[in-house]
Amino acid sequence: MNDRDFLHLQSTQLQRLLESAQGDPVLVPQLQERLAEMEQKLQELQGGDVRLFEPPVTLPDRTALFLRGESVPDQEGIDPSLAGELLLHYNKMFCEQALHNEQQFARRQGRQRRRRGTPQPRLLLTSTPRGSFGLEFRPAPSEEGEVSPLHSEALTDLHDLLQKMGSETGSLESLVEEIAPRLLPPLQNFLRTLAEHRVELRMVSTSRPSTRLSFASVVQAAEQLSRDWLVEEKVVLGTFRGVTRESGWFDLLTLEKKLITGVVADDLTEEDFDRIDALTNSLCQATLQQTTIRTVGRGEQSKYLLLDARKPPT
Repeated sequence: MNDRDFLHLQSTQLQRLLESAQGDPVLVPQLQERLAEMEQKLQELQGGDVRLFEPPVTLPDRTALFLRGESVPDQEGIDPSLAGELLLHYNKMFCEQALHNEQQFARRQGRQRRRRGTPQPRLLLTSTPRGSFGLEFRPAPSEEGEVSPLHSEALTDLHDLLQKMGSETGSLESLVEEIAPRLLPPLQNFLRTLAEHRVELRMVSTSRPSTRLSFASVVQAAEQLSRDWLVEEKVVLGTFRGVTRESGWFDLLTLEKKLITGVVADDLTEEDFDRIDALTNSLCQATLQQTTIRTVGRGEQSKYLLLDARKPPT
């Protein structure tokens, strides 16, 4: 991609962010300033003869997270510990959602798993816009310079999920089946970090209207996740009873004769699938993620995710 095309991409992206800001008195001025800078660079590059946003281009989604609260004392900066923790948790959330989207796509294409050597999803921090300090992200392109639509979709999925988490009328119980299993721990950490630092969150996306999670909503969601959803990683010895190729469900009979049933993790490849399937009816050491859900009227329910299975060490 040459400089001219890159500036066109940047300008179009800023225009979309500007439209989604919906007249916000903080966001609109800083977005307008950045858009003017892009226009000036394009004019300098092309000798003043430039028409913005033509021809139309298809862009990967971007998301900006704007923070306001005790750990964001002004519009110029942020508590480094808050920024660092949020970057780690949000990046992990993106990677798990993108892997889940890849796995669902592979299944629709008649494959059970991701292929060996498929690059891991990556997220780029592209800007720190000022004004209720912000962090702006976009999916990283492949070696060919293209961004996977599945990874752009992952940003949109995260926006929608956080919007539901912050809804005063929404029930977290109804979200259990929607959340990718390995997304839950970083989601818990992300919301807990916001709550501990006493900040609210506003999300601006290129494909969704802007969404605000008040501090009260953040605290409520963080407390309910911590209280009602317990996530643990366990190593269990037992006899592997097999895995279904189409659905990814597995059975494991523990040494205590307890039958554990669940699904396999999204990041396992087709080759991992073959290796694990070869353990059928054999003693194995399984690494599991156990999610215990406490629901009103139904008590505790556990769901299992198979992270890996191998022969026990000798």
